[in-house]
Amino acid sequence: MHADDDRLGAHLVHPDSPVQGLLRQASRLEGIQKMLRDWAREPLASSLRIANEREGVMVVYVDSAAAHTQLRYRQQEMLQLLRNGLGNPSLSLEIKMRPASQG
Repeated sequence: MHADDDRLGAHLVHPDSPVQGLLRQASRLEGIQKMLRDWAREPLASSLRIANEREGVMVVYVDSAAAHTQLRYRQQEMLQLLRNGLGNPSLSLEIKMRPASQG
């Protein structure tokens, strides 16, 4: 085993490592995604994605202009769900069109 492998392994298992921080954030966003999909129901549910949460702002991507309009219409309801579910009364929401895939 190479010394670099030992350091990499330490990053994967140490609870304070940046890798573990990323894994915790990914798991948190996955839980928020599930909460929103349960709330939104189809067809809107499959059109939205949690992109990130940073500095008290939840960033949500939508697939289409129709989904964007529908989510804007329900924005206050969604914001209240997120604030209650995450215990953050000052959380704000940013809704964006998802960038087109490259390739």
